[in-house]
Amino acid sequence: MDASDKFFVEIITALNNEEILQQFVLIGGWCQKIFRHLFGNPHEISALRTADIDFLVKDPTNIRKKVNIPNILKKFGFDEEFFGAKGYVKYVHPELEIEFLVPEIGKARGKPYLIKYLNINAQSLRYLDILEKYT
Repeated sequence: MDASDKFFVEIITALNNEEILQQFVLIGGWCQKIFRHLFGNPHEISALRTADIDFLVKDPTNIRKKVNIPNILKKFGFDEEFFGAKGYVKYVHPELEIEFLVPEIGKARGKPYLIKYLNINAQSLRYLDILEKYT
């Protein structure tokens, strides 16, 4: 396990300790890393991955537990990086980046989705509802 893998586990553990991890689905390149580990490193699963951790927020309207995600990530040395006039936030560290995503359904919002109880705003993207439905 390399340094970024250990860092990833520390972040996941911190979110789990706050009892909020179950509200997220890990999507993107880090899934491949985990699948390779779980299934004995088969060559059919690409070893390539991105430097960012993508979390799909499951049903953000039902989150009722208050957890300050930015404060948790700041303890690990992450900085908030704002993108564009619309206020989309990515959490950036020299080792990793973290993004929170929600499905965009219906008319395009054109702005991030505020998840008040987690103190984050998530980027809305089309078709993520499929990933959420078939987790």
